[in-house]
Amino acid sequence: MVKKDKEVMSSAEINARIQAEQAARIARHVKLQSARVKSPSYITTMTALELCYEMQPIRAEPPCASLAGALGCGKTTLAESFQAQHPPTTTLTGVERPVVYCMVPPNATYSMLVSELLKEMGDPRYDKGNIVARTARLRDYLKLCKTRVLILDEINHFVYAKDEEVLRVGADWLKNLIKHRDTKLSVILVGLEEELTAFVQANGGQLAHFFPDPHKFAPYTWHPKVRDEDQELYIFLEELEKLLPFKGNKYLANKDIAWRIYCASHGTLRYVMMLVRRAGEIAIDTGMPYPDRNAFAQAFDQELAGERRAIPNPFAQDERPSLTAIPPIPSDGPDETPSRRPTRGGLGVRGRKSRAPRRETVRSVLPQRGR
Repeated sequence: MVKKDKEVMSSAEINARIQAEQAARIARHVKLQSARVKSPSYITTMTALELCYEMQPIRAEPPCASLAGALGCGKTTLAESFQAQHPPTTTLTGVERPVVYCMVPPNATYSMLVSELLKEMGDPRYDKGNIVARTARLRDYLKLCKTRVLILDEINHFVYAKDEEVLRVGADWLKNLIKHRDTKLSVILVGLEEELTAFVQANGGQLAHFFPDPHKFAPYTWHPKVRDEDQELYIFLEELEKLLPFKGNKYLANKDIAWRIYCASHGTLRYVMMLVRRAGEIAIDTGMPYPDRNAFAQAFDQELAGERRAIPNPFAQDERPSLTAIPPIPSDGPDETPSRRPTRGGLGVRGRKSRAPRRETVRSVLPQRGR
């Protein structure tokens, strides 16, 4: 009987140990996925958004802001982090939503946007009624929910509609939502720089005086005349390394790995984080103390579409990979051929290949860079 009890206790101890190890592994995965580096530019931009939030009920005209830049450089992540700092709360009178985040639908019209916002606010009849009735309902929801800040992501979808009337009416509708006495909203626009500028300047620039110059986001660069330890991406990886659940020093922030990460991502933050997170997952699941070059090689093959992007795996090469042989990362926007060219300060920007439009559209009248 004693022996049987000991066997039972032994099984219980084994199960408890397994559960503890699983819990520890899950905790490491959570820490890996939630790691966020608060760079100086991140803090500056977040401070500006907090100012919009704090001053919205005080100023005669609510302050607004915009986040502009290339794809995958952290605009949406920062906007979502700002919203997370002001989550919905349930009170005796209902649900308060101080910050509302909405992604503009593809090929958007302002009627589609109103329905999307009503859906975000929880209206079960978000697609019912004409546009006047739905807009009035939206204002009521924003007032009842005590909304201070509205974030509109992918504002470039208005421009992609390629219709001057859609752009004009959408800009007018947003201006009225900002100024209306029942809402007086601070609005944060998020999107690609040229398209965001076109939207703000639409219809004679009626929105322009609400929005100062945008906070700009760009890929990290690697300057050949700057020491590796002083490169922006190297410093970012050094800070990121401190937040990850691994034992070891300089497994990210070393000259070899940092350069290979740059070759794999071309400095695009989305690709950097996809690579680091997948390599970290491999390390956790295989019991490695930290992700090594083999883990990064697997992560690149699994996540970064090297074949489609025509980029050889920089972690599978024994020699230091050459960036000059790697083509730029394609963009996701319609009707454009991406290119990378330096501007003052060396920041990478999105370029466009000129083409003769079939008819005059918003895109065709945008000022071309470098001209």
